Amino acid sequence: MALAARVFSATLMLTAVLFGDISTAGEVFTMSQLKAAVNECNDTYFLSQKNWDTVFTTGSLEDENDLVAKCFFECVLEKTGAMDEKGNINSDITKAVFLASHEGTGTAVQGHDDLIDMCVPGRDETDICERGYALVKCVTVEELSRRQARK
Repeated sequence: MALAARVFSATLMLTAVLFGDISTAGEVFTMSQLKAAVNECNDTYFLSQKNWDTVFTTGSLEDENDLVAKCFFECVLEKTGAMDEKGNINSDITKAVFLASHEGTGTAVQGHDDLIDMCVPGRDETDICERGYALVKCVTVEELSRRQARK
């Protein structure tokens, strides 16, 4: 359990650094709600710290065939309401979830509404774990690219 708590803490800190300011079109989501979803999903679909770091530093899982890791991301999206059990993605809640991921960290960056809006439409993955991961990957790859371009 101590390892899970450390993984969770590092996860939230890294997420906070990577995802910036999002206008939420009225949706509100809190860091405590996000923590609860991450903890619950990590109990079922354990995501190693190495996998987490790889996703949020490169945009991809270490092993792109790791369905358990992909299901972790789908689970978090579903538990937060950003994605329903059929794989439909709610853009406004997705924006609110990403906003909550950096609540109180002072790491806000402009431009995430359009990033979410770019990554949500056209998700045609038939497996919902694949769809959830693909959304996270899309947002992360684009965010990393934008951050690199600003350097």
